[in-house]
This record gives sequence, structure tokens and C-alpha cells, in this order.
Amino acid sequence: MSKIEGKAMFCISKHNSTLMAYKNHAYHVYKPKSQGLKPQLVNKIISSCETMLSHYSKVMVVRIDLHPHQFSADNNQISQFLDLQVEKLSKQYKCKVQYLCARERHHSETQHYHVALMLSGHKIHYPHKLLNQLKSQWERAGGTASLVDSPFNIMRRGNKPSLKNAIYRLSYFAKAFTKELNIKARTFLSNKLQPSATFDDTKDILLVNPLITFEMNQRKKKRENTDNAVNTINNRRWTTFAWFNELSHAQQLKESISSRTSSLHHIVDQLLSGSQLQHPMNR
Repeated sequence: MSKIEGKAMFCISKHNSTLMAYKNHAYHVYKPKSQGLKPQLVNKIISSCETMLSHYSKVMVVRIDLHPHQFSADNNQISQFLDLQVEKLSKQYKCKVQYLCARERHHSETQHYHVALMLSGHKIHYPHKLLNQLKSQWERAGGTASLVDSPFNIMRRGNKPSLKNAIYRLSYFAKAFTKELNIKARTFLSNKLQPSATFDDTKDILLVNPLITFEMNQRKKKRENTDNAVNTINNRRWTTFAWFNELSHAQQLKESISSRTSSLHHIVDQLLSGSQLQHPMNR
């Protein structure tokens, strides 16, 4: 992670990521220092993204961490809380809501939960209000909440580059390290959301659409060509007598002086001495 202007930016590199296959493509996922990821959880996470994209062409993914005040051998508190939030948010934003939750405990006495919520990106454009709402309601339920750096991503249907950061961040939920052993409580939770009736599970076109990729590349190429053309115009050295070139006033004055046919020094000298120009009242 690096910082730009005080803001934390997540940088995916060969040192902190690895590739994992899902259907016909590979995706960058988190690379733990030890014990690796649980492949079945990674598949579940990407499948959940795919399900949401079957309903909405733009999906907002929001992250927050929740800490209960005391240890619990089950997940009743967090399950009830998240189910209630899904019900409230579905009515508030008038869209389907998917949650993913990973239970972890390392050296602390109590467990904590990494939580992600997915909603329609057409209904919510920035999650500041939503995050504060989750934080205050969890604290009222008896716990503490932590807002994470870069807490949201936007996924766009069929646009693989837009999935990169979201899938990488969510794959952190699948790491085996810090997962509790010998407990009955599940270490990964999610609500059941059925995909759209038109969803074809044999293809991954919701994640990678060749037509969308082609269009995005064409737009990118067009922008680059436009930028190059503008830079060429801005950096061009105009000739003195170039036709139809819009020059600045300073440049026009400079070229006018440099192209004059006689010296103007004698006029300047006369103006300064006042020998040729007198005030009309003195005439």
C-alpha cells in the first residue's frame, strides 16, 4: 500500500498477489505470507460478484470491519445484524443487497469480522452515508466498527479491469491464516441471493465481455490520439508568418515588432522629450 496526498492507495503487484482461475479467465487475488487462500471461498466470492452483476450493470462494493465487545462461539449477533441491514438497505436503496463476511481471530481474545456489502451502483454513488449508518448501528448493537482505507469499488458488467481491485480486496476474506480452528461457527458468511433468470452459469460474460473490452480499448485509443493531437498543437513552434494560427497577444506583439521594416526608436525618443506632442490647451 502506498500513499498519495495523504490517501492510502492499494497497489496490486507480483509481490502481494497471485493469479487464480475462475471459469475461462484468471484474476489477481490476495497473496498471504503463509497458508495461502481457500480456493472454495475465492470461487464463492467471485460467484457472488457475478450474481450481483447479473442484476445490475454497475455494482458498488463497500468494506467495513466490525468488532464485538466479547467473544462468542457462534455468529448469531453478526448474522442477525447483517440480515437486518440487508432488509433495511433493500428498502432504503430499492435494490438487491449481497453481503460477504469473514470471521477471524488471531491473538486477540475476541473475534472480528471483515464485511463487504454489494448494492446497485445506479442507486448509490458514494458510500459515506452508508458507512456511517452501519458504524452507528453496530455500535448501538454493542460493538465497535473500523472504517478501512479505500472503502469502496465500482464493478461494471463485462468490464474485467473494473473487477480487478474489488476481487483482490474481497479475496482477502479467503485467507486461511487467522481463521479459527476447532470451532463450530462458520468462518465465512453470506446471504443467499439468486442470480437473474437470464444468467448463464456456463459462461463468464458478466465478468469479461469481449465486446465491452473492445469498446473500452477503442475509447482509450481515441482519447490517447486526441491527447497526442492536443500536445502536438501546444508544442508546435509557429513560424512568423503562419496563416490562421491563433497566437497569444504577447506573441502577436513580439512577431509584429520583429517583422517591422524600420526602427521605431526615433518615435519613442520624441514621445519622451515632448518635442513633437503638446497638450491641446497649450497650442
